Amino acid sequence: MIADFCPFAVQRPAPAWKQGYSWLPAATRKRGEVKHSAEGYWPGIYSRLDGSDRASWHFTVGYDRLEQHYPVSALCWHGGDVGDDGGVSANAELVGVEHLGLAGQALTETQLELTVALSRWLHETQGWPGYERGREWFEHREVSDSPTSCPSGRIPWAKLKEMLMVDSLADKQLKVIRVLQPDLTAADLDALVARLRYLFLLAGKPWPA
Repeated sequence: MIADFCPFAVQRPAPAWKQGYSWLPAATRKRGEVKHSAEGYWPGIYSRLDGSDRASWHFTVGYDRLEQHYPVSALCWHGGDVGDDGGVSANAELVGVEHLGLAGQALTETQLELTVALSRWLHETQGWPGYERGREWFEHREVSDSPTSCPSGRIPWAKLKEMLMVDSLADKQLKVIRVLQPDLTAADLDALVARLRYLFLLAGKPWPA
């Protein structure tokens, strides 16, 4: 099922005009994501997001929450690339995900959990085949037409994949629920899983494994 809005993200819309291109469709199906370093915190994020410069992105991973600013299908201006050079048109084909903090700062445990939960949700709802670097996962510096160091080594890709590959006891229990409650839709169950993971995060509890 293709979905535009993440059920466990706080919806914080950004200016409608900061998206799209006159020569491209208004919405596109995404094939992957770019994980960025925000190089700042909420005040600066909002200032740039709401400002006049050509910069916009879909999600921001904070220290206590995930925010969504545009529908997943929107063409945001985050990758510095709209041409199909190098095999990908970043602003048309990839979801932009900013992570609060600065170069040299590791992602917090909550940020790791949130960005993993987002990747899992995108994978399931957009129909991506896996979690591979250069196929579903990209860095800004790899796709931008202009030189950039973003995300400045802040994204621990191996750790994220390890977290995603864990088939937890909770996930197995939910598979049983799918059998016992066949009337529940896949969307209902996906939203339930996402919400439960987020509540565990808020409570400071590990997701059962």
